[in-house]
Amino acid sequence: MPQFRVDYAQRAPESPHTVPYQRMVDSLPTPAYTCNATGEITSFNPPAERLSGRTPRLNDAQDLYCGSFRLYTPTGEPLAHDACWMARALHEDAAFVERKAIIERPDGSRRQVLAHVNPIHDDSGRLLGAINVLIDVTERERTEAALRESAQRLNLALTASHMGVWEWDVVTNDVLWSPECYDIVGSVRDTLTLDVFKSFVHPDDLEYVMAAIADAIREHRVYRAEFRIVRDDGSIRWVCNHGSVDYDESGNPLRIVGTVQDVTDRKLAENALLGQNRVLEQIAAGASLTTTLDKITEFVEGELPGSICSILL
Repeated sequence: MPQFRVDYAQRAPESPHTVPYQRMVDSLPTPAYTCNATGEITSFNPPAERLSGRTPRLNDAQDLYCGSFRLYTPTGEPLAHDACWMARALHEDAAFVERKAIIERPDGSRRQVLAHVNPIHDDSGRLLGAINVLIDVTERERTEAALRESAQRLNLALTASHMGVWEWDVVTNDVLWSPECYDIVGSVRDTLTLDVFKSFVHPDDLEYVMAAIADAIREHRVYRAEFRIVRDDGSIRWVCNHGSVDYDESGNPLRIVGTVQDVTDRKLAENALLGQNRVLEQIAAGASLTTTLDKITEFVEGELPGSICSILL
Protein backbone atom coordinates (compact mmCIF):
# COMPACT_ATOMS: atom_id res chain seq x y z
CA MET A 1 0.00 0.00 0.00
CA PRO A 2 1.51 3.39 -0.96
CA GLN A 3 2.50 5.63 1.94
CA PHE A 4 3.00 9.38 2.12
CA ARG A 5 6.48 10.74 2.66
CA VAL A 6 5.93 13.04 5.62
CA ASP A 7 8.15 15.33 7.69
CA TYR A 8 6.41 14.78 10.99
CA ALA A 9 8.55 17.35 12.76
CA GLN A 10 7.04 20.08 10.62
CA ARG A 11 3.47 18.87 10.66
CA ALA A 12 0.88 20.77 12.66
CA PRO A 13 -0.48 18.94 15.71
CA GLU A 14 -3.18 16.54 14.73
CA SER A 15 -6.67 16.72 16.16
CA PRO A 16 -8.98 13.72 16.46
CA HIS A 17 -10.64 14.93 13.26
CA THR A 18 -7.44 15.04 11.19
CA VAL A 19 -5.96 11.69 12.29
CA PRO A 20 -8.47 9.45 10.45
CA TYR A 21 -8.40 11.89 7.54
CA GLN A 22 -4.61 11.55 7.26
CA ARG A 23 -4.84 7.78 7.46
CA MET A 24 -7.27 7.79 4.57
CA VAL A 25 -4.93 9.97 2.52
CA ASP A 26 -1.97 7.72 3.31
CA SER A 27 -3.78 4.80 1.66
CA LEU A 28 -4.63 6.56 -1.59
CA PRO A 29 -3.29 4.78 -4.70
CA THR A 30 -3.64 7.94 -6.78
CA PRO A 31 -1.22 10.89 -6.80
CA ALA A 32 -1.72 13.09 -3.74
CA TYR A 33 0.24 15.58 -1.67
CA THR A 34 -0.31 18.03 1.17
CA CYS A 35 0.83 21.58 1.85
CA ASN A 36 0.86 23.63 5.01
CA ALA A 37 -0.93 26.96 5.25
CA THR A 38 2.02 28.83 3.70
CA GLY A 39 2.17 26.50 0.69
CA GLU A 40 5.20 24.41 1.61
CA ILE A 41 4.86 20.78 0.57
CA THR A 42 4.65 18.61 3.71
CA SER A 43 3.98 15.20 2.19
CA PHE A 44 3.55 13.34 -1.06
CA ASN A 45 3.05 9.73 -2.09
CA PRO A 46 4.99 7.72 -4.75
CA PRO A 47 2.25 8.10 -7.42
CA ALA A 48 2.56 11.89 -7.06
CA GLU A 49 6.33 11.64 -7.48
CA ARG A 50 5.94 9.50 -10.60
CA LEU A 51 3.33 11.83 -12.05
CA SER A 52 5.50 14.94 -11.67
CA GLY A 53 8.69 13.15 -12.73
CA ARG A 54 10.67 14.65 -9.83
CA THR A 55 11.00 14.48 -6.06
CA PRO A 56 9.43 17.53 -4.41
CA ARG A 57 11.38 19.27 -1.66
CA LEU A 58 9.58 19.10 1.66
CA ASN A 59 9.08 22.19 3.82
CA ASP A 60 11.11 24.25 1.37
CA ALA A 61 10.09 27.79 0.44
CA GLN A 62 11.62 27.20 -3.01
CA ASP A 63 9.09 24.43 -3.75
CA LEU A 64 5.69 25.90 -2.97
CA TYR A 65 2.13 24.75 -3.75
CA CYS A 66 3.02 22.04 -6.26
CA GLY A 67 5.88 19.63 -6.91
CA SER A 68 5.57 19.79 -10.68
CA PHE A 69 8.38 21.16 -12.83
CA ARG A 70 6.06 23.46 -14.79
CA LEU A 71 2.31 24.03 -14.97
CA TYR A 72 -0.04 25.09 -17.76
CA THR A 73 -3.70 25.93 -18.08
CA PRO A 74 -5.96 23.50 -20.00
CA THR A 75 -5.50 25.69 -23.10
CA GLY A 76 -1.71 25.59 -22.85
CA GLU A 77 -0.85 28.98 -21.31
CA PRO A 78 1.90 28.97 -18.65
CA LEU A 79 0.53 28.83 -15.11
CA ALA A 80 2.56 30.12 -12.18
CA HIS A 81 2.76 27.84 -9.14
CA ASP A 82 1.30 30.56 -6.92
CA ALA A 83 -1.79 30.63 -9.17
CA CYS A 84 -2.40 26.86 -9.24
CA TRP A 85 -5.41 25.19 -7.63
CA MET A 86 -3.53 24.37 -4.43
CA ALA A 87 -2.45 28.01 -4.07
CA ARG A 88 -5.97 29.24 -4.65
CA ALA A 89 -7.37 26.78 -2.12
CA LEU A 90 -4.96 28.09 0.52
CA HIS A 91 -5.40 31.76 -0.38
CA GLU A 92 -9.19 31.57 -0.53
CA ASP A 93 -9.70 28.77 2.03
CA ALA A 94 -11.93 27.05 -0.51
CA ALA A 95 -12.19 23.66 -2.18
CA PHE A 96 -11.62 23.17 -5.90
CA VAL A 97 -12.86 19.89 -7.37
CA GLU A 98 -12.22 18.40 -10.82
CA ARG A 99 -10.21 21.42 -11.99
CA LYS A 100 -8.09 20.87 -15.08
CA ALA A 101 -4.38 21.55 -15.37
CA ILE A 102 -1.39 20.38 -17.37
CA ILE A 103 1.80 19.19 -15.69
CA GLU A 104 5.15 19.33 -17.46
CA ARG A 105 7.89 16.99 -16.29
CA PRO A 106 11.61 17.79 -16.35
CA ASP A 107 11.96 15.63 -19.49
CA GLY A 108 9.43 17.83 -21.33
CA SER A 109 6.56 15.34 -21.38
CA ARG A 110 3.17 16.59 -20.27
CA ARG A 111 0.26 15.03 -18.41
CA GLN A 112 -3.28 16.32 -18.14
CA VAL A 113 -4.75 16.09 -14.66
CA LEU A 114 -7.86 16.84 -12.67
CA ALA A 115 -7.07 18.48 -9.33
CA HIS A 116 -9.21 17.84 -6.24
CA VAL A 117 -8.04 20.28 -3.58
CA ASN A 118 -9.58 20.46 -0.11
CA PRO A 119 -8.46 22.68 2.79
CA ILE A 120 -7.60 21.05 6.14
CA HIS A 121 -8.65 22.77 9.39
CA ASP A 122 -8.10 22.13 13.07
CA ASP A 123 -10.92 21.83 15.58
CA SER A 124 -11.12 25.58 15.93
CA GLY A 125 -11.49 26.06 12.18
CA ARG A 126 -7.97 27.40 11.70
CA LEU A 127 -6.53 26.60 8.28
CA LEU A 128 -3.69 24.07 8.62
CA GLY A 129 -3.10 23.43 4.94
CA ALA A 130 -4.69 21.50 2.11
CA ILE A 131 -4.58 18.18 0.29
CA ASN A 132 -4.56 17.78 -3.47
CA VAL A 133 -5.59 14.47 -5.01
CA LEU A 134 -4.73 14.33 -8.70
CA ILE A 135 -6.32 12.16 -11.38
CA ASP A 136 -4.23 11.60 -14.50
CA VAL A 137 -6.68 11.95 -17.41
CA THR A 138 -4.11 12.16 -20.20
CA GLU A 139 -5.20 8.98 -21.96
CA ARG A 140 -8.87 9.77 -21.47
CA GLU A 141 -8.42 13.22 -22.99
CA ARG A 142 -6.53 11.74 -25.93
CA THR A 143 -9.27 9.17 -26.48
CA GLU A 144 -12.00 11.81 -26.27
CA ALA A 145 -10.10 14.06 -28.68
CA ALA A 146 -9.70 11.16 -31.11
CA LEU A 147 -13.41 10.39 -30.83
CA ARG A 148 -14.28 14.02 -31.51
CA GLU A 149 -12.04 14.09 -34.57
CA SER A 150 -13.53 10.81 -35.76
CA ALA A 151 -17.05 12.15 -35.26
CA GLN A 152 -16.16 15.30 -37.20
CA ARG A 153 -14.75 13.26 -40.07
CA LEU A 154 -17.83 11.03 -40.03
CA ASN A 155 -20.15 14.05 -40.10
CA LEU A 156 -18.23 15.50 -43.04
CA ALA A 157 -18.43 12.17 -44.88
CA LEU A 158 -22.14 11.80 -44.13
CA THR A 159 -22.86 15.33 -45.30
CA ALA A 160 -20.82 14.94 -48.48
CA SER A 161 -22.50 11.63 -49.33
CA HIS A 162 -26.02 12.79 -48.39
CA MET A 163 -26.09 9.94 -45.86
CA GLY A 164 -27.62 9.80 -42.39
CA VAL A 165 -27.34 7.36 -39.49
CA TRP A 166 -30.39 5.99 -37.71
CA GLU A 167 -31.34 3.52 -35.00
CA TRP A 168 -34.67 1.83 -34.36
CA ASP A 169 -35.37 0.33 -30.92
CA VAL A 170 -37.49 -2.67 -31.84
CA VAL A 171 -38.75 -3.04 -28.26
CA THR A 172 -39.96 0.53 -27.70
CA ASN A 173 -40.40 1.56 -31.36
CA ASP A 174 -38.36 4.69 -30.67
CA VAL A 175 -36.23 5.97 -33.56
CA LEU A 176 -33.03 8.03 -33.39
CA TRP A 177 -31.85 10.04 -36.37
CA SER A 178 -28.65 11.93 -37.08
CA PRO A 179 -29.06 15.51 -38.37
CA GLU A 180 -28.47 14.27 -41.93
CA CYS A 181 -31.60 12.10 -41.72
CA TYR A 182 -33.72 15.15 -40.98
CA ASP A 183 -32.15 16.94 -43.95
CA ILE A 184 -32.97 14.03 -46.26
CA VAL A 185 -36.65 13.86 -45.27
CA GLY A 186 -36.97 17.63 -44.97
CA SER A 187 -38.46 17.53 -41.49
CA VAL A 188 -37.69 18.83 -38.00
CA ARG A 189 -40.12 16.71 -36.01
CA ASP A 190 -39.16 16.31 -32.36
CA THR A 191 -40.62 12.90 -31.59
CA LEU A 192 -39.56 9.98 -33.75
CA THR A 193 -41.18 6.56 -33.73
CA LEU A 194 -41.60 3.79 -36.27
CA ASP A 195 -44.98 5.26 -37.22
CA VAL A 196 -43.35 8.62 -37.93
CA PHE A 197 -40.81 6.91 -40.17
CA LYS A 198 -43.60 5.07 -41.99
CA SER A 199 -45.39 8.37 -42.59
CA PHE A 200 -42.48 9.49 -44.77
CA VAL A 201 -42.48 6.35 -46.93
CA HIS A 202 -44.34 6.63 -50.23
CA PRO A 203 -47.68 4.77 -49.85
CA ASP A 204 -46.91 2.57 -52.84
CA ASP A 205 -43.59 1.48 -51.28
CA LEU A 206 -44.61 1.04 -47.63
CA GLU A 207 -45.58 -2.64 -47.84
CA TYR A 208 -42.30 -3.48 -49.59
CA VAL A 209 -40.24 -1.58 -47.00
CA MET A 210 -41.89 -3.20 -43.99
CA ALA A 211 -41.60 -6.65 -45.58
CA ALA A 212 -37.86 -6.06 -46.18
CA ILE A 213 -37.41 -5.17 -42.49
CA ALA A 214 -39.39 -8.21 -41.34
CA ASP A 215 -37.39 -10.52 -43.63
CA ALA A 216 -34.07 -9.16 -42.35
CA ILE A 217 -35.12 -9.70 -38.73
CA ARG A 218 -36.50 -13.18 -39.36
CA GLU A 219 -33.59 -14.39 -41.47
CA HIS A 220 -30.84 -12.71 -39.40
CA ARG A 221 -29.43 -10.86 -42.37
CA VAL A 222 -28.61 -7.31 -43.39
CA TYR A 223 -31.59 -5.12 -44.17
CA ARG A 224 -31.46 -3.26 -47.48
CA ALA A 225 -34.19 -1.42 -49.34
CA GLU A 226 -34.50 1.33 -51.92
CA PHE A 227 -37.75 3.24 -51.86
CA ARG A 228 -39.37 6.62 -52.25
CA ILE A 229 -40.10 9.08 -49.47
CA VAL A 230 -42.49 12.01 -49.45
CA ARG A 231 -40.97 15.07 -47.81
CA ASP A 232 -42.98 17.53 -45.76
CA ASP A 233 -43.01 19.91 -48.74
CA GLY A 234 -44.58 17.19 -50.91
CA SER A 235 -41.51 16.49 -53.02
CA ILE A 236 -40.51 12.89 -53.66
CA ARG A 237 -36.99 11.55 -53.13
CA TRP A 238 -35.41 8.14 -53.51
CA VAL A 239 -33.44 6.74 -50.56
CA CYS A 240 -31.38 3.61 -49.91
CA ASN A 241 -31.59 2.07 -46.43
CA HIS A 242 -29.00 -0.33 -44.98
CA GLY A 243 -29.33 -1.79 -41.49
CA SER A 244 -27.87 -4.41 -39.16
CA VAL A 245 -30.03 -6.16 -36.57
CA ASP A 246 -28.88 -6.72 -32.97
CA TYR A 247 -30.39 -9.60 -31.01
CA ASP A 248 -30.45 -10.61 -27.34
CA GLU A 249 -29.15 -13.97 -26.04
CA SER A 250 -32.50 -15.60 -26.84
CA GLY A 251 -32.45 -14.42 -30.44
CA ASN A 252 -35.05 -11.69 -29.99
CA PRO A 253 -34.43 -8.52 -32.00
CA LEU A 254 -33.38 -5.53 -29.91
CA ARG A 255 -32.59 -2.79 -32.42
CA ILE A 256 -31.59 -2.07 -35.98
CA VAL A 257 -28.77 0.39 -36.65
CA GLY A 258 -28.25 1.61 -40.17
CA THR A 259 -27.73 4.34 -42.71
CA VAL A 260 -29.96 6.13 -45.17
CA GLN A 261 -28.67 7.80 -48.32
CA ASP A 262 -30.40 10.06 -50.80
CA VAL A 263 -30.00 8.29 -54.14
CA THR A 264 -32.49 10.36 -56.11
CA ASP A 265 -30.02 11.43 -58.80
CA ARG A 266 -28.88 7.87 -59.38
CA LYS A 267 -32.44 6.52 -59.55
CA LEU A 268 -33.52 9.22 -61.98
CA ALA A 269 -30.54 8.44 -64.20
CA GLU A 270 -31.28 4.71 -64.03
CA ASN A 271 -34.95 5.25 -64.83
CA ALA A 272 -34.09 7.58 -67.69
CA LEU A 273 -31.79 4.94 -69.18
CA LEU A 274 -34.45 2.28 -68.67
CA GLY A 275 -37.05 4.46 -70.39
CA GLN A 276 -34.74 5.14 -73.31
CA ASN A 277 -34.05 1.43 -73.72
CA ARG A 278 -37.76 0.65 -73.77
CA VAL A 279 -38.36 3.25 -76.48
CA LEU A 280 -35.46 1.87 -78.54
CA GLU A 281 -36.82 -1.67 -78.10
CA GLN A 282 -40.17 -0.50 -79.48
CA ILE A 283 -38.51 1.12 -82.48
CA ALA A 284 -36.32 -1.93 -83.09
CA ALA A 285 -39.39 -4.17 -82.92
CA GLY A 286 -41.07 -2.12 -85.64
CA ALA A 287 -43.71 -0.63 -83.35
CA SER A 288 -45.99 2.00 -84.80
CA LEU A 289 -45.37 5.68 -84.18
CA THR A 290 -48.41 5.82 -81.91
CA THR A 291 -47.14 2.96 -79.74
CA THR A 292 -43.67 4.50 -79.51
CA LEU A 293 -45.05 7.89 -78.53
CA ASP A 294 -47.27 6.24 -75.92
CA LYS A 295 -44.15 4.68 -74.35
CA ILE A 296 -42.42 8.07 -74.28
CA THR A 297 -45.35 9.80 -72.58
CA GLU A 298 -45.69 6.88 -70.16
CA PHE A 299 -42.04 7.26 -69.21
CA VAL A 300 -42.26 11.05 -68.73
CA GLU A 301 -45.40 10.82 -66.61
CA GLY A 302 -43.74 8.11 -64.50
CA GLU A 303 -40.79 10.38 -63.82
CA LEU A 304 -43.02 13.35 -63.02
CA PRO A 305 -45.87 12.05 -60.82
CA GLY A 306 -49.11 13.99 -61.21
CA SER A 307 -48.10 15.36 -64.60
CA ILE A 308 -49.89 14.78 -67.90
CA CYS A 309 -47.64 14.53 -70.95
CA SER A 310 -48.73 15.14 -74.51
CA ILE A 311 -46.65 15.26 -77.67
CA LEU A 312 -47.64 17.60 -80.50
CA LEU A 313 -46.61 16.60 -83.99
